[in-house]
Amino acid sequence: MQTVNESNGAVHPDVKCVVCGSDLYSTDYGNHEITYHCSSPEARFWDFERGTPDQVRSKDHWEKSKREIFFN
Repeated sequence: MQTVNESNGAVHPDVKCVVCGSDLYSTDYGNHEITYHCSSPEARFWDFERGTPDQVRSKDHWEKSKREIFFN
């Protein structure tokens, strides 16, 4: 079973991005699950000009890095 850091926004040291290997951080925490995304600048799609190829690549990176861990 994976160890889960339950504080929202905290980096999870045991889970890495499948795209670039960077640490993941929690972006959503609920009663039964926690969602992690890549912490790298390349995955920060909101920092890119809207609708540009760079933003599309960044958003794809963000989506591919998503990890959901469910609590039992």
